[in-house]
Amino acid sequence: MPTPKIEPPSPADVARLIGLAAERDGGLAAFLFLAAVTGARRSELVALQWADLDLERGVVQIRRGVVLGRRGIVEKDTKTHAVRRVALDPGAVKYLVAHRDRSEHVARMCGIVLDGSGFVFSHEPDGSRTASALMAAMERLSPTPCDPEAPRQNALMVLGCPPPAIAPGSTVQLLA
Repeated sequence: MPTPKIEPPSPADVARLIGLAAERDGGLAAFLFLAAVTGARRSELVALQWADLDLERGVVQIRRGVVLGRRGIVEKDTKTHAVRRVALDPGAVKYLVAHRDRSEHVARMCGIVLDGSGFVFSHEPDGSRTASALMAAMERLSPTPCDPEAPRQNALMVLGCPPPAIAPGSTVQLLA
């Protein structure tokens, strides 16, 4: 069976997609921005906890992934079974600081203090994992259905776009 030709989106298309997400959900926009600049898989991004981010130093540690198993959501090693440290540029840090500020504001309104164990992309005020809400928002933006068996699946593939073949700085310059 021949491998399908993957044509990555242009930096302008990625910027447009993130802009559309920002109009609807700041958390989703932060998720997509982080996906674009790190190339991390969807399962890895959904599994990020606040303790995995060092926004002062501009570093994210990708330690685990989340998959939907027979018994529900399961936390597991990354696909490569390795912890990765990825440097973030100032644009990515800015998006994540804004997302953290929104998350902390919502938590305060509910009488909750977020700690490092909370999930970065949770729709719950306490930071508990609710990947289904984020995935549902991504599906609403998707122009085509996602193929859950697709190789190298990451956040942009869920949106019907192949992984970006652009340098992280290129995306940040367009989005900043």
